[in-house]
Amino acid sequence: MAKTSFSVNFADIVQQIKDKKFYPVYFLHGEEPFFIEQIEQSLLHNILQPHEKDFNLSILYGNELTADKLVAIAKRYPMMASHQLVIVREAQKMQKELEKLIPYFENPQPSTILCFCYKDKIDKFDTKKYAKAIVKKGIAYEAKRLYENQVPQWLAEHAKTKSLNLTPTAIQMITVQMGNDLSTIDKELDKLVLNCKDLPKITENEVSEFMGINREFNIFEFISAIAQKNGQKANAIVQYFVKHEKEYPTVVIVSNVFYFFEKVWRLHAHQAYKKKDAAHVLGIPEFVVNDYVTATEKYAKNNLGKIMEAIFEAELNSKGVGANDVVDGLIVQKLVHKILRM
Repeated sequence: MAKTSFSVNFADIVQQIKDKKFYPVYFLHGEEPFFIEQIEQSLLHNILQPHEKDFNLSILYGNELTADKLVAIAKRYPMMASHQLVIVREAQKMQKELEKLIPYFENPQPSTILCFCYKDKIDKFDTKKYAKAIVKKGIAYEAKRLYENQVPQWLAEHAKTKSLNLTPTAIQMITVQMGNDLSTIDKELDKLVLNCKDLPKITENEVSEFMGINREFNIFEFISAIAQKNGQKANAIVQYFVKHEKEYPTVVIVSNVFYFFEKVWRLHAHQAYKKKDAAHVLGIPEFVVNDYVTATEKYAKNNLGKIMEAIFEAELNSKGVGANDVVDGLIVQKLVHKILRM
């Protein structure tokens, strides 16, 4: 059962835990806390029965630990259970102690499941001596942040684990509104579980009602209006943003406009004007490329340079550079006006 590779993935780890196939050491590290927390929760739910946790569950924190103290805890025997579970949260705060744990990693206590939650990136992790020791007997998993283009597919699959079947428009609405904040998306999906678990399809109507995203006035609809050169709709949404500036800060709106036109630029560069080709170039599912393809028809390649200049100017203005005391709402209005004229 020894693992000698660093190439393990999230789904395999979770499935093995559900199948009661445990490793004596789990070292979870990386910049995406959601995946680390999900594996930790899976261990908590699958190793011990509720009545076994009082004597066999230890939740520790890296800033309070030394290697010697942790080894002493890890070498305890479980009481009236097959295993004890030891979780080290904020393990990044005991980074200097990890090399001292190599002897334990090489000969771990068989009845102990020791899990490190190291919520940070470790440079050249697979070259570390302690890392090489861990993978001989345990699991080392790097939780990487998802790129923007990876979120729609992840969302669709993650929703299915909660028995939710999201329509393409619902997926787009959530990802455009929430970006790659996986923890927030997960919590919002739980609202759909509570209210829509019996529905065969979850549409933008349910997303709007139960996730608190205004159906007509949101970033997804704003970007779609720009893609279609629908000035009336785009400006109406801007007015809503102005009235709800805490929810829709200018810098976030401008960033979304940039990311959208950056993709449109790539489609023009590759002459990818069909949905299938666009999905391939952008590395996203075909069901989320409609607005990008539409924008290639509405905005000529020769005008994209001027659009990018307008976006960069708006970004600087939103950060107080060259704004001349212009209010945030007007920055976005000016940007929309310039774009729609192209």
